[in-house]
Amino acid sequence: MVLAQHQNILDQGYDNSLIRGGINDFAQSDVPPGINNALTNGVETKSFLDKIGGWTITDTALFSGAVSERVGLDNTITGADDVRIYAGSETLASAPFRVTESGAMTATSATITGAITATSGAIGGFTITSTAIKDAAGTFGLDSTVTGGDDIRLFIGNVTPSSAPFRVTESGATTASSITITGGSISSTPISAIPNDTSTDISLLEKTHDLVFSVTDADTIAWATGTITYSNGRAFSIDAGNTGNMAALTYIYLDTGASSTVLQVTTTYSTAIGANKSLLGTAQNNTVTAMFIPYGSGQPLIDGENIGALSIIAGNIAATTITAAKMNVSQLSAIVADIGAITAGSISVVNGANTIGLTPAGANAIFSGTTGSPEFKVTPAGALTATSATISGAITATSGSITGAFTVGTSGTFSSGQTAYATGTGYWLEDNSGNPRVSIGKAEALLTYDGTAFDLVGVNSTTALMTVTADTLANGGTLLKLTSNSGDAFNRNILEIVNDHVDAVGARGLKIQQDAAAPALEVDHNGNSKALSLNCSGTTTDDCVSMVSTGATTGSVAVFSDGSADTGTRNCFEIINSNAAATGATLMFLNQNSAGGVIDINAETTTANVIDITATELTTGSGIRVYSNSELTDTRTLVDIINDHADSVNVTPLNIQQDAVTETNFKKCATFGGKTIFISDGTTAEGNLTGVQGDICLDGSTVAGGMAFCDANGTNWTDM
Repeated sequence: MVLAQHQNILDQGYDNSLIRGGINDFAQSDVPPGINNALTNGVETKSFLDKIGGWTITDTALFSGAVSERVGLDNTITGADDVRIYAGSETLASAPFRVTESGAMTATSATITGAITATSGAIGGFTITSTAIKDAAGTFGLDSTVTGGDDIRLFIGNVTPSSAPFRVTESGATTASSITITGGSISSTPISAIPNDTSTDISLLEKTHDLVFSVTDADTIAWATGTITYSNGRAFSIDAGNTGNMAALTYIYLDTGASSTVLQVTTTYSTAIGANKSLLGTAQNNTVTAMFIPYGSGQPLIDGENIGALSIIAGNIAATTITAAKMNVSQLSAIVADIGAITAGSISVVNGANTIGLTPAGANAIFSGTTGSPEFKVTPAGALTATSATISGAITATSGSITGAFTVGTSGTFSSGQTAYATGTGYWLEDNSGNPRVSIGKAEALLTYDGTAFDLVGVNSTTALMTVTADTLANGGTLLKLTSNSGDAFNRNILEIVNDHVDAVGARGLKIQQDAAAPALEVDHNGNSKALSLNCSGTTTDDCVSMVSTGATTGSVAVFSDGSADTGTRNCFEIINSNAAATGATLMFLNQNSAGGVIDINAETTTANVIDITATELTTGSGIRVYSNSELTDTRTLVDIINDHADSVNVTPLNIQQDAVTETNFKKCATFGGKTIFISDGTTAEGNLTGVQGDICLDGSTVAGGMAFCDANGTNWTDM
């Protein structure tokens, strides 16, 4: 019998007995002939062994399942510690469960009901040795070392079990640096029922401390940080504190049940004593200073009012027994003594929150004011700080600063550089018999205030007398602003610039230099008066107003703009010669040195006149005169009148109105090169008109509306 590839032998009708047993368990005589042939016939045998009972058989392995369900046996030999049993992956080396040929087992979890024996490795972050299980640092662990003595089985805090601050031996003996028990019982006895132990209860022990107690005020005692040490060696580090504002006798004590670092206070004696409590002293409020009496070591602090009058007399004080170290008082009064020289490192007088003192070697040699931050102080180098000072004599200083008010008294001065008011270089501030005066600068540039007004004077100065600079002026800011809000109608000047010497012909009253593309001078005038008024009464041969533009391109040298919508009659630009005797004055003179136009008028006028010239006083002069003295022969027109729109059929380019009539009823209208045009009244013939040869008469011929010319001087006219 030959089985196909991966064909199961059960498919041939054989039962499971063939599979449950090993192939080698069969006697060849027991194997059916077809199977025997398969077992003994090379490739055919391989075909039979490829698959049996759902297990795949290869030359080196027996396995079942795929990917994470794979389980199998493997006999591959690599020379290393090869995996022989595995489950959970097709890759032996990463299977979650695997056993190597040396017996090393890897598993993600295991439940073992029998014994486990390990002398190396790790478990839960702990290292396993042959005699111990320890953490990574080796300072915490369980130890099974047997020495024959009371061996340490549990230790914490040191790599050497016998040196660990916490350790437990196999007999149960426990050593710990400290322990806190909040409940339970010891040997079935409640902790609260254990009697005081002279070796542990601080209320039964002697003590020493380095706490320093001090008086804060009349009702407060304070203490600094320090240490309390008991006779059993136990020590407590105490924080700084105070009693608060006392109203009665107060007990200061340590209660380790409440805190091992903070001292407790109470006004009840029974509260301050008892098991694990240690009384340090009593404190009492008084009218001047609080009092402290230590219980045990410490220095008493006694209020002077608690020493009875005359209870300490000179006879009770041994000579030289009262030294500086033994005196600490807040107040001494009615002392009359010839003390002589006093030698001390420092002297301080305290009154409440204020202290006055002398400390030659300290930061402040002399000081007075708030304790710890005096307002008045003088350093050993002589630097003085004060909130205010009244000094009747002179002050000389080369450095330092003054904050707050500084007042110069009557006839007093404050100066630097100047030797008197407006004398020398520097500044001078004085009270001149009740009149305050100040001067700053030097003779070339001197600013003074004499009690009435400021005066800025420059003498032979070649530079700016005053410079005001604002390089970072913000948007909308003003460099210099002069404001007057007075409603008085009197004539006055808000700003007046006077050059008061007639010989200073090179001095400008005001110069404005504008380097930016913005107006150099802008006048915002909101009143009903002149915005700009120039009085040039002293100007004779020079110009009263001169505007020069050397860089203009498409801009104008002067623009006069009227934006008012009011319909009232007014002149936007007006030039007046107001003196009738100024017969040599030309009202307007235009001098054009380029080939450009002289006057260009752009008018949107409809019913009014664009140019209106009135000369009611004219005698021998002309209303309009157009004069050219050019020798050029180019074709040109001196007067050009153009109606440039073909639809303006009713426009008259030139209209001459002559209201004056000769004695013979003729009007003299125009003269061209000495030849005159006359107009008749329409009824008078030209024969009544005396003319010169070449004159023309309109509407005076014998033909109605005709023209005639004078062919000879006199009354000789010929119809045209």
